[in-house]
Amino acid sequence: MFLLECARQVETYVSHIILGIPLESKFILKSWQVTSNAIHYIKSKIESLTADVFIDWPSNKKNRSNVFTTIFQVENEPIAYVRIVVGYASNESYKLLREKKYSSKTILPQLILAPAGQVGYSDDLNVSIASVNCTQDSFICAFVLREKNQSYNDHPQDHITGINLTEAAKQTCYLYESTIKNIRCDRLTTELISGYFFNYVENSACCYLKIDFKESDVINDLFIIDIVQDNKVVAKITLKLARMYD
Repeated sequence: MFLLECARQVETYVSHIILGIPLESKFILKSWQVTSNAIHYIKSKIESLTADVFIDWPSNKKNRSNVFTTIFQVENEPIAYVRIVVGYASNESYKLLREKKYSSKTILPQLILAPAGQVGYSDDLNVSIASVNCTQDSFICAFVLREKNQSYNDHPQDHITGINLTEAAKQTCYLYESTIKNIRCDRLTTELISGYFFNYVENSACCYLKIDFKESDVINDLFIIDIVQDNKVVAKITLKLARMYD
């Protein structure tokens, strides 16, 4: 997640500084993918981390989206690849696009947070899932927006962002591993993340993360997570976990 967030910030910076996207423009995340073998460099110093960025510049100037590929390296050895597809909208277009579908007065149910230690953290402020329901077909958690978590929410948003959803998907997988398979979270890391975002996820309505056992290969730590709101799949995230050993 750290490398994904680094790549997201690079993509935003490059869009403004090199591509000339106005600061007031809105960014629309379409998809992102991360493949990583950083598990082999887990003890490397952060000062040795570098990144190369490549942009698929559209030949059609009317195309309001770009593809960014970031290759992270440690001592000139590639350790991770991040691909982000992002679109842009002017403030005026965004306002038309984002006509409110939900009242800000929507009352959300009281949720019991998942234990921090079972999703890979020590502080409850980092937990973004709750209310687990496990059946023969699926493992379902409710999303909880942690507005005071400055790592993912340092300014107001009118929707749940892709980085929040991806983090919640990762936590859902960690919770499954720790509670169902009895795997310690400090033994887990992500080697693959692939997210596709179909619709805006409203922050004023309930949102759920569902691991579908028929689609996933949980025995081999491969998870397909549907992001569901109003009984509609609004995003889909795939995660492949890896085990760390001493």
